Amino acid sequence: MSKNLFPQDEMFINCFYTFGNKAEERPDSIIIVSKDMNGEKHLTYIEKPEFSFYVTKDIVKQDGKYLDYIPLDECKKVTCRYNNKYYHMAKATTNKEAKNYYKRCIDDKHYKKLREMDYLFPEFHSSDVNIEDYYIKEFLNQNNYEKCNFGIDISVFDIECDIADYDGFPDENIAPCPVNMITLFNMKTNTLYLFFQKYDTETFEEFRVKNGKRTIKEIREEYQKHFGDFKIILDACDDEFTLIKDFFDRINEDKSDYVLAWNSRFDYLTLYNRLKWLLAGSNIFPEDIMCPKDFPIKDVYFKLDESPESQNDFSSRFDTFKIYGWSIWMDMMCLYANITRPNGKKDSYSLDAIGEEETGMTKEDLSEDGTNIKTACYDNYTKFFKYSAVDSLLLALIVKKTGFVELLHMIVMMTRTRPIKALKKTVCLRNFAEFFYNMNGYSISNNHSYLTPQNEGIAGAFVAKYDLVEKISEINGIPTNKIFELLIDMDLTALYPSITQAYNISPSTLKYKIKYEDYSSIKTDGGGTISGMFNLTDSFMEKYISDDVITYCNKYHNLPDVEEMYKLLSERL
Repeated sequence: MSKNLFPQDEMFINCFYTFGNKAEERPDSIIIVSKDMNGEKHLTYIEKPEFSFYVTKDIVKQDGKYLDYIPLDECKKVTCRYNNKYYHMAKATTNKEAKNYYKRCIDDKHYKKLREMDYLFPEFHSSDVNIEDYYIKEFLNQNNYEKCNFGIDISVFDIECDIADYDGFPDENIAPCPVNMITLFNMKTNTLYLFFQKYDTETFEEFRVKNGKRTIKEIREEYQKHFGDFKIILDACDDEFTLIKDFFDRINEDKSDYVLAWNSRFDYLTLYNRLKWLLAGSNIFPEDIMCPKDFPIKDVYFKLDESPESQNDFSSRFDTFKIYGWSIWMDMMCLYANITRPNGKKDSYSLDAIGEEETGMTKEDLSEDGTNIKTACYDNYTKFFKYSAVDSLLLALIVKKTGFVELLHMIVMMTRTRPIKALKKTVCLRNFAEFFYNMNGYSISNNHSYLTPQNEGIAGAFVAKYDLVEKISEINGIPTNKIFELLIDMDLTALYPSITQAYNISPSTLKYKIKYEDYSSIKTDGGGTISGMFNLTDSFMEKYISDDVITYCNKYHNLPDVEEMYKLLSERL
């Protein structure tokens, strides 16, 4: 691959692979989005992208064995067009079984079965890597991520729908209710945008004439201590289409690196499906509105994680949202749940609950004066407006306080993995292992766990069938379900003692225990007495041992964060 294929001294942001389209006479392609040290975005558009893999030089020498890795000098490197990879795999091998398998798939038009060539034949190495991850690796081979880490720009948003006449919560897959407000906070420019639809109601007119300026002042005062003197820009729209279009125009003009919402499958799918409703019968499609006008390919792709474990565990949910453009679209709720998973599952992952835990701030309470969220846009537009604005500010504050988006992008660059897959350990660790092996003169082999029969486990843990264990045993002739003969639990007898020995943790070595209590967010009753306190030891230790000194000192010692420190240094210099 050419050394000058990508811009030099730039930071990787995102990567898109697109299959070819014969009807449009468009070949398959790769788009790399990057930015320079001044924050300017650039794209690299590659038609008919090439791809490289390795084949064992002498298959007889390998003796049909599946390898974990192989020295590069025992392989030959094959470079070809990615969409013609399997043809070149069959051509490069001397294994007749592999050649015949390829021919059968082509003759029978079983093109999807070609993918199994990566797993069935042991002579192929690094042929199963994802094409987008492959090009991320190539980009970062030419642009050192440590040298070109210019920081990331983040925007967050939230949408509201007019549900006054709808029974229940609207299903995003059919999007039956019109979007009547979108709030967007650009954390780089420190600007809150409010796109809202005009209403011909008394409460809207009261907000416009009387309450608007006061409400904006209240919002600023509540969040000024967190974001400084941030700007608020209003965009009053005559119809829903204009509202949604103005939102995407702003996103595509700002070109933030990440755009996030909380529980975003509702927001993304609602916006997409509302555009489908609004554009029905025209020659315009949702992607024409959602993607930048200057992007070479306009496409929108959603894949929801419908696995059973993801339905009740947000840390296991990996939805995919790809809107071709300058930004990465992600769900902050799932990102938060995934990163905090080692500390235990939360009782609630609502924006309100996590906002209070992480920042001490909460959503606007509509119920104080009996306002109903379903009809708030009609009954009390001032309340509705503030409620919507605060949602985005609260989300931005969670993003700022946790630093999880910065952590995610660092994992992206370190492991050479797509942002949407960077927290999938099986993906990012495989990519990182390949980088490590390449640096040491080896190629990682393909993942052959596909060949393991479904009724067999992968070697690692020794697990007996539970139905072979008696339910009742005996001690001195007395029945018991506590102690059994001829039974040993290797995990219990070996794992935990090993951990305590390795980390020197036992009651005999314990000298001190940290207990961190926070009184700063305590609510008081009418008499001013303290009504509770918060034990934050777990979150304190999480930040303390994370090596993220800036976040730790900002949260627990009231020291400046990166933005505040930059501002202070700029003023002094």
